[in-house]
Amino acid sequence: MSRQEFVDAARILRVQYPHVSFKLLGPLGVENRTAISNEIMDEWVKEGVVSYLGETDDVSSYIHSASCIVLPSYREGTSRVLLEAAALGRPIVTTDVPGCREIVDHNINGLLCKVKDTQDLSKQLEKMMTLSFSEMKMMGLKSRKKVEAEFSSSIVNDLYLDAIRDIQDMD
Repeated sequence: MSRQEFVDAARILRVQYPHVSFKLLGPLGVENRTAISNEIMDEWVKEGVVSYLGETDDVSSYIHSASCIVLPSYREGTSRVLLEAAALGRPIVTTDVPGCREIVDHNINGLLCKVKDTQDLSKQLEKMMTLSFSEMKMMGLKSRKKVEAEFSSSIVNDLYLDAIRDIQDMD
């Protein structure tokens, strides 16, 4: 499960970077085979490896308070949280899978890691953590520019309209 790799990477990194905080946001105990139980989250929090922020319908304030957004997903459609993070000018660390790699250009607006690979995730997180403030800020600005250039509502709406026209032309 992707959250497990995040927690395992946090364990690795907290040894050398005890001042860095790793936070998880989202529902627990939902009926999903990859969901984290309340008990497991309680163990992680008690261990001090992560903080649990709960769940919310409005992630923007959490994104604003984060240095970067991490989503080590195994598979995604186009990730809404990564689009929101990019739109809010945050650098991103995510997996090199469809739906994530379209939003992140490696070493430009974020970093890509191998799927299900805790060591590579921790390596990419450490790379992000050791960037200067100005380098992280620049990555965040490039995230914002990418989302504006490739994922704005007008671009997406035009793509939908083109697809509808193509279907109509087939009739």
